[in-house]
Amino acid sequence: MKSFTAALALPAGATGAGAAGAGAAGAGAPGVGAADTRPEVVQSLARARVMAGDVDKPLAQAQEKAAHENTPANTLDYALLLMTAQRNAEAIPQLDILAKNPEYAPIALRLQGLIEFQAGNLDAATLRFAELVKTEKYLDDAFFYLGLIADRNDDAEHALRLYAQVQGGENALPAMLRATVILQNTAQRRLQRNCSTPHGRRTSARAGNFDGASPDVRRCRRFPRASSVLDQAAAEYPDNVDIVMRRRRSSRTRAGFPTPCVH
Repeated sequence: MKSFTAALALPAGATGAGAAGAGAAGAGAPGVGAADTRPEVVQSLARARVMAGDVDKPLAQAQEKAAHENTPANTLDYALLLMTAQRNAEAIPQLDILAKNPEYAPIALRLQGLIEFQAGNLDAATLRFAELVKTEKYLDDAFFYLGLIADRNDDAEHALRLYAQVQGGENALPAMLRATVILQNTAQRRLQRNCSTPHGRRTSARAGNFDGASPDVRRCRRFPRASSVLDQAAAEYPDNVDIVMRRRRSSRTRAGFPTPCVH
């Protein structure tokens, strides 16, 4: 999963600084030597300063701007800087203000959900992301984090359904990997449980197939299916260390399973 700071980046099409910046960018780049006053550039520089440890001055400037030019875009910029500085408690009132604005409510709910998730308040985060789904905005983010919450609550089936609804964006690959891990773990537990009993050994060994096996044994076929997904991800993203390591663990796991249970 990407870091909390990376998650703060506004998705494409977001309202506020990003949208305003796109309009300014369309007007042409500033001349040589001129200060770049495009909103998204100013905000990026301010966040870079905060991340480098220069916190007080950028925050003071953003707070003053939000107070004197009371616009949703300025309020959002101030909230994002507070979150970058890990002052989430101070960011929440700003996001509460934005949540009352229909245009800015989706991004406010997304950020509120991230704050609650990072704090470990999973019930509160669930409420925020569920509300976000209702807005039909940032759905990939909403389904991904709802999937993570279900995952942490050991609700594997619900997590799989949620991960399956992540269709694109930066969370698509992490969702696929988490779903693959769930399928692998589920298959491994069922294989070990069924192959450790006389009934499981008898049913799994019938003619080397699953035609006469119990429902649990038949579901063991999910493991190779999950491994196939992981192989596909490795082929598409060969430089991703996480995928490579998971694929190696998967290969070792497959090698250790009793042969009759994996046919």
